[in-house]
Amino acid sequence: MIYLIAILGLLLLICLFPRQMLVIVAVVVLFLSLIAGYWYLEDRAEKQAQNAVIIGVGYSASGDCDRDYPLRVSIVNLSSRVVERAQWQFVACRSGHSSDLVEGYNPVHSDRILQPGESVALCFRLPSVSGDTVPAQLQWSLKYQWVKFRD
Repeated sequence: MIYLIAILGLLLLICLFPRQMLVIVAVVVLFLSLIAGYWYLEDRAEKQAQNAVIIGVGYSASGDCDRDYPLRVSIVNLSSRVVERAQWQFVACRSGHSSDLVEGYNPVHSDRILQPGESVALCFRLPSVSGDTVPAQLQWSLKYQWVKFRD
């Protein structure tokens, strides 16, 4: 109801004072456009920076990582900003299937600070996986990747 009254009041002002209201409406529209443009550019820059940090996972019990921590996660900071924290969730699928076998919500993170152009490889424990599966035979990937940058 209040919106209807506000719209009717605005229409009345436009009818009574068309030139003055035209200027006021133009200034308000310009101001709101500038704010929306700033938010858009800021959001776009944040998404580009997020996409410039590459996080990958692979099973590596006999390579860089040992049997207790067989998931090798590599984080590469290709952005121009300093990474303070990266967070993700592991996904495990049988070859040729799309069902995630990882049980529950188990976010994993690294608080390793990465300068622009820097990378790191870390080893993690296996998450709880449903069914009788051999971890080395699963296709490992990540979901819900998120990066926090230094301000």
